[in-house]
This record gives sequence, C-alpha cells and structure tokens, in this order.
Amino acid sequence: METFKRSGLAWHTNTLRLVGYGIGMAICMICIVSVIALALGARFIPHTPTVDSMISAIALLLLWATIEELIFRGPIFEFARKRLGPTVAVLGSGALFGVMHAMNPDANTWSIMNTALAGIFIGVLVTQSHSLYAAISFHASWNVLVGLLVGNVSGIDLGIGLLRLDLSSVSQRWLFGNTYGIEEGALTTGLLVLASVVAIRTVPLDAETRAARYRRSFLSTTHAAT
Repeated sequence: METFKRSGLAWHTNTLRLVGYGIGMAICMICIVSVIALALGARFIPHTPTVDSMISAIALLLLWATIEELIFRGPIFEFARKRLGPTVAVLGSGALFGVMHAMNPDANTWSIMNTALAGIFIGVLVTQSHSLYAAISFHASWNVLVGLLVGNVSGIDLGIGLLRLDLSSVSQRWLFGNTYGIEEGALTTGLLVLASVVAIRTVPLDAETRAARYRRSFLSTTHAAT
C-alpha cells in the first residue's frame, strides 16, 4: 500500500479536482493556440477517420500517457525530489523528457526544448499536488485533443483527426511550428512557461498537503519572530 501511495496514483478526495485541473489546462492552451491561429488566417479542415482507429488510438494515448508519467514523474521522480530537492527533480525530469522525444519524426532543437518545458510544467503539477492525476490528465488530454482537433502530436500523425488546423496561409509559422506540430511553436513555448508559473499558485491541494504547508509556514514565521 505504501509503494502504491508513493507512485502518485493513490486515490483521495482531491483526485477529481486534479483530473479536472489537468484537462482544463490542456483545453485552455489548445484553445489559445487555435484562436490566435484562426485570427492570423488559419482554418480548420474537416477529416473523417474511422471509429475503430479513433477508439484504438485514444485508448493507446491514455495508456501511454500513464506509462510515461509513471516513468518520468513516478517513484524515481519522488526519490530525486526528496534527495536532491524539487527544483532538481523538476528540471532533470523535464530535460530527460525532452531528450527522449528527440527521436520523434521531424524533431528539432525547438521541439525538444518545448517538450522539456512541457515536462517541467508537468513536474510542477506533480510537485505541487503530490499526485500524478493532474499530470496524467493534462498529458493525455493534450495528446488526444491535439490529435483530434489540430494535427500532428509530437511529429506523429495519429490518424484520428476530426479536424486539422491548416496553417498554410499564416506567415508567422514560427508561432505554431511546422511538421512536428504546434508543440514546436513559439506560442506553445510561452504558454508552457506561463502555465508553470500559474500552476505553482493554483494547483488544487488536498487537506493533508495544505495542513503540512500551513505548519511549515507557521513554524517559519514563529522562528523568524524569535
């Protein structure tokens, strides 16, 4: 039971809020990218994937997001956080996350950097919540929604797109990336940095974590006063 708790998958009263938070962050970021792209001349082109391919791909994405988060932000991340501190754990796991995606189709320096920033943002979610649920829900929602509504996911065409964001008429392509997808764009860079800052202040905390932080804050204030 203790091993399961350390994995970040223990269910508690805050879990559904964390799942909603992760999904909400993914939706907000994708909507911002899409709205700005449309304002600059992009358009959505409809596609008609088969139902079987959609179900299979979405199920695989959900499973893969869970596996990746267990690998990058599970017990090893928690061990590094306790031994080396949260900053090293978040930055180190983010850098490794970016490097591991260097083998994806059409990956380049910018896409690797953005993937590392995504890993850092997800690491912040885990560090703040002491849970993997916000991380998994963000990771899975981002991949599924980008695949369904925008285009390539980390350089890969999943074949599940109901829509595809056509950027051929947009001159500011550096904002949105090229064949790797929107994860390559400078706009995504800015959104990931902003999201990391916002997450530090807004991730929903369970009662135990709130109480522990309050005790630390109270003890620090008391110590400073004496």
